[in-house]
Amino acid sequence: MVPWTLKHEGFYLKYIESSYGVTNNSAAVTFTLHGVNSSGGVTNITQWSHNANTKFSSATINTEIDTDSKYLYISADKESYTGSGFTATLEFLNSSSECNMEV
Repeated sequence: MVPWTLKHEGFYLKYIESSYGVTNNSAAVTFTLHGVNSSGGVTNITQWSHNANTKFSSATINTEIDTDSKYLYISADKESYTGSGFTATLEFLNSSSECNMEV
């Protein structure tokens, strides 16, 4: 669940980083981040690709998400996978923060 105040406090989704732990997937995978509101409505927020035979992938998103009472989940475009230990990290940044300055 994403705190409902995130959008109102100026946060936006900047990056998604994904990785495989034990075994890399042998085919490229397109992942979709979905948001579900309190009424059960599903919205596709963004997609990113994780290349075949690679441990890590990073995607720049730069999307403001309406986080009011939403929970997020990730789906993928394959029916079977050779990779294992998949994890994804969502990085939110505050648009008014000095830490948000590009170097």
